[in-house]
Amino acid sequence: MNREEVISLQEEKETLEKYLVIHKLRLGERLNYVVSVSDELDQEEVYLPPMMIQPFVENAVIHGIEPMDKEGIIQVRFYKDGNLLVIQVDDNGVGIQDSSKNKNAAHVSYALQIFKERVANLKKRYGTEILYSIIAKDPSVESGTLVTVKIPLKSF
Repeated sequence: MNREEVISLQEEKETLEKYLVIHKLRLGERLNYVVSVSDELDQEEVYLPPMMIQPFVENAVIHGIEPMDKEGIIQVRFYKDGNLLVIQVDDNGVGIQDSSKNKNAAHVSYALQIFKERVANLKKRYGTEILYSIIAKDPSVESGTLVTVKIPLKSF
């Protein structure tokens, strides 16, 4: 993959922060966020496909936080686990089950579908295995959703 098809971790972080600032302006105190990068990652030397995480952040804002009438928090974490770049989008929103109840029957969510297609294309084109999970938190402990994406370092 050449440099035009990827962006630095620093660029990805800045893009996500700008996106969240816009929603913070719109939602005010109902939205707080933290975007953090582990010190063991060189933000200028780690590369990833652009906009891999933004759809999950968008879902957290629109479907998780926006329907609530209390403070919502989104945490985006980038860290290293062995030879993997791990990215987590963690929110305290209404959760997947409640979010589904609030959507009308005609609603189609494309974020996950597009993400899966991109992952399949990256695997086919570059042999890059990208793992992910989407976990609904136990509402008796904490509401919300935790998305984890694992991308091999040095794959791009």
